[in-house]
Amino acid sequence: MARFASIVPTGRVLVTPTSLTEPPRFDDLHGARYDELYREAHRMLWALNELDGPAITVPCGFTDSGLPVGLQLCAPSGRDADVLSAAERVENVLTEQHVPTH
Repeated sequence: MARFASIVPTGRVLVTPTSLTEPPRFDDLHGARYDELYREAHRMLWALNELDGPAITVPCGFTDSGLPVGLQLCAPSGRDADVLSAAERVENVLTEQHVPTH
């Protein structure tokens, strides 16, 4: 955890995609592939949760097939204000650029 804090300076956040894959469709979440799809879709979330810091996902558009895409922002423990401030800035930029987020 201390190493993460040394990599991400105060006032800055780490930015990653929320998921490395396109979100699975509801119909795909039944049967044998459920566990595989669930693990793949949540890999980035789980990795950053291990760092025990604040994180937020900001909707930032859609895939070509119309499924939502998120941008995950995180910071070391105790830096909630950095994450919230960065999320607000991202939302403002997306609004200014007229990116549909919902």
